[in-house]
Order: sequence, then structure tokens, then C-alpha cells
Amino acid sequence: NLFMAGATVFFDGTAATNVVVVSASQITCITPAHPVGAVTVEVRLANGNKGQLPNGFTYEETIPARVADY
Repeated sequence: NLFMAGATVFFDGTAATNVVVVSASQITCITPAHPVGAVTVEVRLANGNKGQLPNGFTYEETIPARVADY
């Protein structure tokens, strides 16, 4: 199936936010917070169809930014 308006995206069962269907083959979204590691990505379409990609996204450790004093 192709992506369509109303699609939702989940990362290990947690919903992403700001999901935008850019085209029939591309979706953008903001990932939810999650510990470091690979997770399953699931896309659910408005018509009830869904698909999963095991280990489809990997969370990496973030490094805090340093702010210099002037």
C-alpha cells in the first residue's frame, strides 16, 4: 500500500507526533523519546492497513550541547 493522509506512525508502540504524509512513498514525523537501541517502526493507514519494520529505527545517545560564557 501507498501512504495516504491520516497515516499514523509508531516506534515500539509509542505514537510519533507531527506526522506528515509527504508523498505516497514518504512520511516525516517526530520520534517519541526512547532509550538507546533499535526499535520496530509501524505505519498504520486510515483504511486499516498497517506494516511493520523490525529494527527500522535506531535511537542513539544524545550529547548535551555546551554553551560558552562570554
